[in-house]
Amino acid sequence: MVLLGAAAFALSGCLGSSGSGGGGGVSAPAPGSLIGDREAPNLQTASELANEYLSEGEFDGTDGERIRSLLTAVAEAGGTKPTDPALLAGTASYAGDFALVIVDDFDDDASLLGDFAMSVNFDSGSLSGTLGREIIVDDGDRRTVAIGSGTINGTVTNNTMAAALTGAYTADGEAAQIDGRMNGQFVGAGGETVAGGMNAAVAVGNETAVFEGIFAGERSAP
Repeated sequence: MVLLGAAAFALSGCLGSSGSGGGGGVSAPAPGSLIGDREAPNLQTASELANEYLSEGEFDGTDGERIRSLLTAVAEAGGTKPTDPALLAGTASYAGDFALVIVDDFDDDASLLGDFAMSVNFDSGSLSGTLGREIIVDDGDRRTVAIGSGTINGTVTNNTMAAALTGAYTADGEAAQIDGRMNGQFVGAGGETVAGGMNAAVAVGNETAVFEGIFAGERSAP
């Protein structure tokens, strides 16, 4: 499978072999400790990226349709009117997918694909959530699954959101720490969709790689 043009990276020897291992015994980094001051892309940038890969990419393989659906959701969100902040009140739950590709200057590329869930309190301007238990690691030659957990915490301002994420995952007995950010916007008349850009630094042992990508989630029915 090729995800957003990705084809292994320096960490793939730790995270990128077949099979999966159990999580545990790994502490997530403090928010911002790995990613530093690097900002995540906003929805406009994320939607431009999604449109580019929809026009150029091929979506074969196990995760092809899931990736196409995510790209389509982000591209459509970028062309949808932002939600009137006055209509965003009370609480709401969102769930969806994210995809990230490596942006550091390694010899090869790699991609990550996973899901997330968020609870948003528009009245207090806060949000919290989780990354999914499984993150798919693809280096172009092989696909494996990292097992673990991650947390999302952030704020809502008018019709935009910003959040920090941290996580700890394990594949084939090797532990990885994840630290990143999400930058998104609520779109549609009732805030039906939240979408935007995302980044993450992934540390395995003494090596750290930076990924960047997109996310999109749909609001649950009341």
